[in-house]
Parts: sequence; C-alpha cells; structure tokens
Amino acid sequence: MVGRHLSSVRVGILSCAVCTACAEPFTVERHVLGPPRLAAMGVWEGHARAAVWSGRGAWHAAAPRLSWTLNGTWIGDGFDVAVDDYGTLDVEVRLEDGASLTGSITVADGVPVDVVRQVVRRPTDLSLASRLEVVDPDPRGGSADGFDMVRLSALRADNRAATTRWMLGAPGWSILELQAATADVVPAQVVYEDGEISKVMDGGAGIAPVLALSVDGLGHNGWDWIDVAFDVPGPMLSVQGHLFPISSETATDQVLSWQTAQVSHVLATLEADPDGDSPTGLRLVDVEAGLVLDADLAANPSPSCAPSGGGFELWAVAEGRCPVSELDGARVVLEL
Repeated sequence: MVGRHLSSVRVGILSCAVCTACAEPFTVERHVLGPPRLAAMGVWEGHARAAVWSGRGAWHAAAPRLSWTLNGTWIGDGFDVAVDDYGTLDVEVRLEDGASLTGSITVADGVPVDVVRQVVRRPTDLSLASRLEVVDPDPRGGSADGFDMVRLSALRADNRAATTRWMLGAPGWSILELQAATADVVPAQVVYEDGEISKVMDGGAGIAPVLALSVDGLGHNGWDWIDVAFDVPGPMLSVQGHLFPISSETATDQVLSWQTAQVSHVLATLEADPDGDSPTGLRLVDVEAGLVLDADLAANPSPSCAPSGGGFELWAVAEGRCPVSELDGARVVLEL
C-alpha cells in the first residue's frame, strides 16, 4: 500500500479550502472517482507526488506530465522533483488527451496511512444506525459475497484524530461513511432522497479501487490505495492492498494453497491487461513465492519508471508513474 513504506515524510492533501483543482464542481458524487482528476498531492520522502486518477481504472495508458512550482518558483517536471522547503506547492498536470488539471497545497509534516479491509454482514437497512450495529468483522483477504459489505478503516501512524475522504472507482457501487476513519462498501447504488435512502440498485460483481485521503485539518495528512471485490470466484492474491485473481495456470501450488503466511514477497511477471479483472490494468502470471529478498531484488530489479530501492510498488501504476504498456512482460518482486 502507499502508506506502508514511509518514514519521516512531509505530506499535503488536496482540499477545497486550498486546492485550485477543486475550484470547479465535480460532475459526479464526491465519493466516486469518476472522470480524470487530481485526487491528491503532497510531498513524500522529500519529493513532490500527485495521485492522478485516469478515469478508467487504477492505471494509465500514458504517464501524465507534471510541472511543479514552490512559492511561485518552478522547481522541476516529472515524478522525482525534490521539495526542499515549506510553503505553497503547485502542480499542473497534462493528460494524454491534452486536458489540464491543477492543484495547490500547503506543505506540512505528514504521516503514513494504511487502510485495513474487512468483511462484515450487510444489514437489510443500510442506514448509519443499522451499520453501526454490525460487528465481528472478518479480515478476509479476497472477494466478499454480494450480500456482505467490505468495511475499510484508515489507520494513521500517529493516531492523530482525522477524517477520511473516501473515493471509489466503481460508479455502480457505493461507499457509505460510518465513522471519521471508517466506511462500508456495498456492490449497489444507494440512492438518497431528502437525506434518506430511497432505493438500492444492485451493481454487480467485480473488483474496484478505493482511494482514502486522511485529513486532520492541520496538514498532517496522507493517502492510500486499496481494492475491494464482490462475488469474484476463485483465489485472489492481495498485494499491497490490490487484489489479483490467480489460478493454477498463473501461480504455483504454494501460492494457491496460501502457504504465504511464511512468505513476505512473491515473484511475478506483469502482463498489460487494461480490460481484465484487476483495477491496476495488469495481470500476474508465473507467480511464485520468494525466498531471499535481497537476492530476488538483485535478480529482478523493478522497471526504470518505478521508485528504486525495493520491490515494485503498485501505487506507481495507479498514479501514472508507470504506464501499463511499459510494464508488459516485466518480472518483478512484489512485497506482500
């Protein structure tokens, strides 16, 4: 997940109070990722970073072009621009079709965020009061049944009080806020009228990405990506929060039998599959349990588009740093 490998970071998050990207009203309900958008931006481990949603999934056909300024002065283009001071950080994003997105934040000290995924019983009544009564979550790693809910909780490393802004990449599903840092995902479109639920329409099976932005009001913010799945048959591999269907044709018996309680990483070949089941636009094949991490990393370095120094990070796919076409055929190390 995005937040797992952060230590001392400075992060700012888009909010309508400080972000020019929010100046124009969204054309979809705020919990839906919908059309292309600059969903989050900040400074991670000393470098400017933006979460650019492609409008098609947690993947990009071509890398967006980013241009950054700090306190009105241009500081660089791309995904590895160093930010060496506090102040106002601005970005202009150019998409593949020429469209432009802009955003502005105040840089502040931040913390990592990790989202936990659990399955809970879905009450007949999806009101807040009814959902608050649902307890005993099941920490299931794969797909949930369509008559259940997936409960997501955003955990901050500093335990600071904060509010999470949830955005779901599945227009036919709904994400229903529960508490400040918790929400329930249901595979149905929940329609409200005068503040009350008037209709619930089935949204079907599948896998969808969620972006969680944790905002504390003081700038100590962070974001994380995670997938949710309903009624998807067969085993699934959870990698950094993302879910990948696997089978005997794509994974070894050890991975399929989930002897992965003793495995910290896997080796996999990436196949570009924008129209497939995974929201990342990728399919994993030839998946096998890793042995010695350092040796596996030396033998299988990450593609040049990805951050260096460890296994391949899937947030680089979701945010556009690594277009799926550049990853096709790459053999990578994926830390679980």
